[in-house]
Amino acid sequence: MFNALQSIRPQIDPRSLSNKTLTSFLYEYIPPKTGEGANPKPQVLVFDQLEELFTFYPDKGLIKWRQQQEDFFRQVAEALEKNSMLRIVFVIREYFLAQLDPFTRLLPGKLRSRFRMEALRTDAAFQAILGPLRNSEYKVDEVLVHKIVDDLMKVHVETVTGKSVELAGDFIEPIQLQVVCQKLWQGNLSLSTQDSGLIGNVDVILGDFYENAIRDAVVQTGVNEGDVRVWCEKTLITATGTRSIVHREAGTTGGMPNQVIDILEKRYLIRGEWRAGARWYELIHDRLIEPIKDSNRKWAYEREREAMRAMTMRMMTKRYSLKSFIKRLYRRGGQV
Repeated sequence: MFNALQSIRPQIDPRSLSNKTLTSFLYEYIPPKTGEGANPKPQVLVFDQLEELFTFYPDKGLIKWRQQQEDFFRQVAEALEKNSMLRIVFVIREYFLAQLDPFTRLLPGKLRSRFRMEALRTDAAFQAILGPLRNSEYKVDEVLVHKIVDDLMKVHVETVTGKSVELAGDFIEPIQLQVVCQKLWQGNLSLSTQDSGLIGNVDVILGDFYENAIRDAVVQTGVNEGDVRVWCEKTLITATGTRSIVHREAGTTGGMPNQVIDILEKRYLIRGEWRAGARWYELIHDRLIEPIKDSNRKWAYEREREAMRAMTMRMMTKRYSLKSFIKRLYRRGGQV
């Protein structure tokens, strides 16, 4: 509750909030309009990511933490009782929804009013692309829009024989849809048949998205770019070409410093979630698997070419004999 109050009014001295309840805080800092002639307006307070109430385990022990959880919901119930114009919304991941059950008895309405926010499906993604283009000069070919949506829905599934097959998934990752559409928008391209070659090449756009995330992590942490690229491909992608998960430890995640992991998560390349009291990470969507592999292959090829050029210049500078030069070049895998 202290964290919630501080996020609502971050400019307030935290020490003044340590003993405040939700009710006293709201009446002091966000009071409802009362009195003669007042026109009271509804107030809505949103608690986002409520699952953190069940994924955080303090050092004081589970019993003490359970008491604090119950106190949180008692404060919510009191605030609703004291202010008839107040409404409170809990946003929680579906996986943790059942953990609210022990506390429903404390709340008015028993949490019966619920709304499920489903992930982005085909029709919604189609409208997300077309909606902003209405009443604009952009030419739109709906067939191409459907191709973009279908492409972004692809997922990789491992069969019982151990092979990876590509199938149409149920949902699209919104950030990837945004990245693709932003690329088209910045390029001032129309969604018409003349641009079908670029629009169909979603891999290139997602590859750029991956490379930008890697670049940010390298610049901010100083970690070697090759190490980050290898980590993404070898740790987040299985040998059969599906997504893998990796556990976060105290200082590293799968051998990679957690500072890098935090940046990749902020850039929406990976997604973290709590499972059985531990933090795990995976790629945000299967559609990134092939762009990551392609980008890494190109990057490794360019590094090898640079190394070969550097070696050639050193040999030329030292004036090796032609025979000696060719032997050394072949030893490095070069061709004449």
